[in-house]
Amino acid sequence: MEIEREFIKISDAVFPIRASFAITETEDISSKPHLHKEIELVYVPQGKMEFMINNDIVHVQSGNILLINGYTAHSSRTIDQIDHTEMYLLQFDPGLILGNDSLSDYKYLAPFLNENVPGYRLLDINKFHQYMTVASLITEIASEIDKKELAYELYIKSWLYKILTILYRHNIINFSSLETLNKNKDLLLKLDKAFKLVENNYHEGITVEMACNELSFNYHYFCRLFKAATGKTFIQYLNFVRIKNVEKLMLTTDKTILQIMTETGFSSLNYFNKTFKNYKGITPSAYRKKILKK
Repeated sequence: MEIEREFIKISDAVFPIRASFAITETEDISSKPHLHKEIELVYVPQGKMEFMINNDIVHVQSGNILLINGYTAHSSRTIDQIDHTEMYLLQFDPGLILGNDSLSDYKYLAPFLNENVPGYRLLDINKFHQYMTVASLITEIASEIDKKELAYELYIKSWLYKILTILYRHNIINFSSLETLNKNKDLLLKLDKAFKLVENNYHEGITVEMACNELSFNYHYFCRLFKAATGKTFIQYLNFVRIKNVEKLMLTTDKTILQIMTETGFSSLNYFNKTFKNYKGITPSAYRKKILKK
């Protein structure tokens, strides 16, 4: 199995987006199961593609725009009987675009705070004129990225803000997590050592008491502070990080479910299965079989 986490190739370190256009006659536009932190927009002006996103098979055809949220496992393939398919691809990190780089070290926070947001949305440009605008802007951005004429970044940023505004106003994307990050920035910074403890040691037997000792906080004070900053408990955050790493190992290695369980800090198979099912809706073995199915 040769499946890897995708690290998006961007045009500039301070301009974190990728955009491209591809057709089936010149290249393979399918992709193996992968995940990345960036939001992804796929516009298919002609042809048809099939995506596997988490547990769903999604058919994207002419006139459709598919939005895939960050840290959502997905793969794609073209439909064999379709001779010609065109695809525009746009990938970007909304946190960096919207100026949240000061909290970018906490890579799991935004998806954790926004975990109930759907992994994808399918839009039809024929049903709503604003979606046609989004499709046009995606094609313009791909063209500007390709040509890189003077001040192309200014054009692209203005178009990207317009895309985000349309999607936000019509409840396609939700920036509540970014708003929480900004609103609770001071509280989150107080918990800096706790977040880093989890990120660096999630594979070990971390407890709330260990986090309290790391920050020299009283147990009850720490629990109240964490809940006030994130809306959830420390253990919920720890399990979220562990499950995200479980998912990554499932997609990038041939390790057994038992090996992955122990390598991500779970000591009980029953607790592991229950926790995974709470987050993904199915058991670990069923999830892996489904996401890797061709």
